[in-house]
Formats: sequence, C-alpha cells, structure tokens
Amino acid sequence: MEKPLNIIFLGLSGSGKGTQVGLLKEKLEDYWPMQIIVTGDFFRDLAKQDTDVGRRIKKIQEEGGLPFDDLATTGWMYKIAYTVKENEGILCDGFPRRVPEAQNLDRFLTYLSKKSKILDVGCGPGMSTKYLLNKDYIAEGIDLSLEMLRIAKEKNPEAMFTLMDMRKLNYKPDSFDGLLVSYSLIHIPSKDIPSTLKGFNKILKPNGYILIIVQKGRKDSIVNEPFNPDEKMFVNFFTIKRLTNYLEDAGFKIVFNKVVPIEDNDALSDTVIYIIAKK
Repeated sequence: MEKPLNIIFLGLSGSGKGTQVGLLKEKLEDYWPMQIIVTGDFFRDLAKQDTDVGRRIKKIQEEGGLPFDDLATTGWMYKIAYTVKENEGILCDGFPRRVPEAQNLDRFLTYLSKKSKILDVGCGPGMSTKYLLNKDYIAEGIDLSLEMLRIAKEKNPEAMFTLMDMRKLNYKPDSFDGLLVSYSLIHIPSKDIPSTLKGFNKILKPNGYILIIVQKGRKDSIVNEPFNPDEKMFVNFFTIKRLTNYLEDAGFKIVFNKVVPIEDNDALSDTVIYIIAKK
C-alpha cells in the first residue's frame, strides 16, 4: 500500500482493545512499520511523574475519575508529532473525541462548499483546524496562547495561525465563509459577548455561517480549576436561549441548535450546546 493505515480502536475499559491492537500490529508490521498510541498508558506514565500535573492525574485515578479529554488529546498530539514518522501507520487504543462534536461539525460543513475559507476561533492545539483541512476546506486559526499556536503550527504546517484576541479581530470585513468557535466563547465575559459576536458578523461574508459550541450553565461563573481545586478559573456558561438572543441581536439567524448531555466526571458542565447561525 502507498500509505500506511491509521486505525482507531474504540471500546469500554477492559473490553480487549489493547489485546487486539497488539495482535493487529504483529500482523501488519511485516508490511509497514506501526506506532501504537494508548491513551491509558499516557496517563499512567504521567501519574508517575513528580510534577504538579502528574500528582493531579494520580489523585484523579486513585479516586476512580477520568482525566479531561483535552489532556488526552494533547498527549496524542505530542506522541504523533515527536515519534510517528512519515512512513509509519498509527494504531490507536481509545480516542477522547466525542461523537456528537464530530457529527455537529460535519452538519455545519454541509452549509459550506468545499474550499470555503473558515476561521477556527480559539483554535488551541489545532485539532479542529486539522479536521477542516482534511475535509478540503481552507482553514486558519487564532488563539491567545503562544504555546497552543506553536503546537497547532507543528501539527498543521500548511495553515496560518495568528496570535489574536477574538474580541479584537484584525480582519477585513467579509473575510470568511465560516467561523468555528468551539469551547472558546466560554472564556469571554458577558459584558464583551455582544461586541464579540458583532465582530464575528463583520468578518463573515454575506450568507456565511458560524458554529458555536459552548457548555450549559450559569453565566460568568467562578469554578474550580480542573486539575487544581485550590485554584479558581472564570467560565462563562450559557443557556440555549441566552446564546440565541445574543446571536440574533448581533444580526445572525439561527438555522440549527442542539443540546447534548455528556457523561464526563471531569467536565465543567454536564451539557453541551451547539448552535449554527447564518449572517
């Protein structure tokens, strides 16, 4: 085969994913080299480290909890970036991404033609940007973290990533066909939401679309930092009505919304809100 396969195994803990991954690697490695990535191994190794995060992970595991999906994704990203060679395939034991996120992102993309230009607002390590690029869209990202932008660029060298505050967008009007705002609007205080959404509207082309993913809850909340309960962090949760009102006031028309309960003991909320709106 010209390209090695990338294979993801999904299943409950103890269902035999690791055994099957090992057996499959034995069968395939005569044809091409393979790297095995096991999310559980990443967390077990991390828990052994005498670091702040390592101690927090160890405590979560001892209490029977599950670490954040975002941290698992970061672990995968580093493993792939630093160890997987061009000619190697990947065998993945477990995957942290939730199915509804992929489904609703794909729904959003049905409104946009291929090669549409999409801005990933608050792109983090560039996972969603990569997804968009693989779907044959023109994607770029912005974030306020230099470290996240560095990782995103390593993962997507062909894409443009810019240090930028979503409240102060430095783009010309009508620059993008679509905006993806995934779990980033929750970091913006309520007083700045109206102007931020109007800024989104300004850089969208006529009839452009925006997908916003947020968590449900009380606005402008102060919550425990996930890996350090002694520290606090700001999170602006939403209700679907509140976010809808903000979007309509900013000149958007809602075309789709969905509320999805999630089962994750470490998540900041037990419900995720998806809204697609049109300029």
